[in-house]
Amino acid sequence: MDKAGQEGRIALPVSILITDGEQRASLATVRSLGVAGYTAHVCSSSGHSIAGQSRYCATETRVPDPLSEPAKFASELAGLAASLGIDVLLPITEASLLAVLPCRQHFHCEIPFASAD
Repeated sequence: MDKAGQEGRIALPVSILITDGEQRASLATVRSLGVAGYTAHVCSSSGHSIAGQSRYCATETRVPDPLSEPAKFASELAGLAASLGIDVLLPITEASLLAVLPCRQHFHCEIPFASAD
């Protein structure tokens, strides 16, 4: 059975991976999702980010920079998402989104964005 409940709503707990933990938008996303009861995981190129320091962040992982190494970023992100059992991936910056979308078939989680085509 999937995590969808009645009326197409997703039943908790849902694990969400938020990229670009060094961005304030990531921190706001982690806080909002945490307050709503979701499990938030963060990744960043530094491995020690502001979003990763939130009390609502379950884990923080260092990944390659999506601007300088987009293919490596996407590959490691797919592996991370699989190992954490992520249900939804939220790329925060354009660089992360552009690195992920062309290879979304390698991710076994939802990516709530239209394709890059």
